[in-house]
Amino acid sequence: MVSKKSTRKITNLNTTFSKKISNLSPMIKNDILKEIKLKKVFTSLSISCLLNIKHSIILHIIEKLMFEKHLILIQYSTKEKFYILINPDII
Repeated sequence: MVSKKSTRKITNLNTTFSKKISNLSPMIKNDILKEIKLKKVFTSLSISCLLNIKHSIILHIIEKLMFEKHLILIQYSTKEKFYILINPDII
């Protein structure tokens, strides 16, 4: 069973992550989506490397959201940068 303290920590991390995602404006999302050159299935290791994620709980949250298709990890290949976007199919 997960303790209240770790549940609170996971919730706080998830909330922080959600705020970062929500800061992307619809216009920016559309611009990025128009420029997609490459879509891949990303593993834990590649997500961790690409986004420089050191914290396993945050990585787990990203994986869970991606698995549930709430998030899409894409490559904006003209600048070789990676972005996580909310799945446009659920907006």
